[in-house]
Amino acid sequence: ILDLGLEIYQWNGKACNKDEKFRAVQFLQTLKSERGGKPNVQSIDERDTPSSHKFYTTLSEDAIENEKQETEDFKPMLFRLSDETGSLEFSVVSEGSLPRSLLD
Repeated sequence: ILDLGLEIYQWNGKACNKDEKFRAVQFLQTLKSERGGKPNVQSIDERDTPSSHKFYTTLSEDAIENEKQETEDFKPMLFRLSDETGSLEFSVVSEGSLPRSLLD
């Protein structure tokens, strides 16, 4: 999940299973509700999304420097939802800096 404030993306990797997708949708519904329904939420699949999509162009190897944000105190965040250990775990992968290399 890439949280850009009023734009939130659910990225489904090619190995993503239905439980991970479902849990991500639940989390996104909570985020959207907490923000008064204002965010635009988009689910994208790794296999069907071109590298020119905003999700990918937002990610880079460079830290974000003084970009105009929706709010002064907002930091973009990248989350991971995985069941690699046998149970679903949700964690923050990166805050502020969003490198593409963190996608797997």
